[in-house]
Amino acid sequence: MNDQQVVLEGGCLCGDIRYRCTKSPVFVGHCHCKRCQRHSGALFATDVGLPVDGFTWLCLQGKPTYWLSSNALERGFCSNCGSTISNRYFDDSSFLVIPVGSLDDPERVKPEFHIMTESQVSWLKIDDNLPRYPRFDPEAGHLDPGL
Repeated sequence: MNDQQVVLEGGCLCGDIRYRCTKSPVFVGHCHCKRCQRHSGALFATDVGLPVDGFTWLCLQGKPTYWLSSNALERGFCSNCGSTISNRYFDDSSFLVIPVGSLDDPERVKPEFHIMTESQVSWLKIDDNLPRYPRFDPEAGHLDPGL
């Protein structure tokens, strides 16, 4: 996906918060960490890193409310419907982490890896042939969302 053809839009369940990104994603991946499991209520979170220099909040009623979930990041949600809408890392402010399920068209992105697989539940079998990292992939610079 080159930047000329990229326009990703999405938002929360109630529609109070909307966003648009006009730059290619930094990454798309599945995270199996305990914090993502608890935060999402699912067995893993599928997220897309979107560059802040192409990202705009299209706020209809407001911006996300942020909760400081660790010393590494804060998690954004809609204060009206409670939908998870973003994560912001303190160590790298060049991108926002957005749940793929909040995209209007999640088919436009494709996961590239699994991280934090040391926390993956044993009975979950995903046969997608994507690279798996027990904690995270330091060579690619992917952060550990479980911090």
